[in-house]
Amino acid sequence: MEYIEKDEKLILEKLKDLKLGEELIFQIDEDIFNIINLLNLHILSLDNLFKSYVREENDPVNKEVLNHFIEEYTTKTIEKENLIKETLIKVLSYEGYIFFVRKRLKYFFEDVTKVLRITL
Repeated sequence: MEYIEKDEKLILEKLKDLKLGEELIFQIDEDIFNIINLLNLHILSLDNLFKSYVREENDPVNKEVLNHFIEEYTTKTIEKENLIKETLIKVLSYEGYIFFVRKRLKYFFEDVTKVLRITL
């Protein structure tokens, strides 16, 4: 477990040297966590709302309702994924992000300490 400061070459080197069981930790802006959490809640709410609607209605799902749900759900999911991608690029640099994606590294945003953990 190692906290990494913003140095693009060092970050890329640390990503390349990452071994199984090790993790890199990056401090992340609290606002990013709050936005991601809000998007997660919104997506979960949409999911629950739609499931409730399907259970409550005896009729087949209204096509208009389904289209609205899919549009809203997709929009919020894409917004969340884009925010995560932008955050990873900001923290790792573009080259680090490309390496991260190619090597299929794992990430976890820890809410309590407001850090990003990256593991193999």
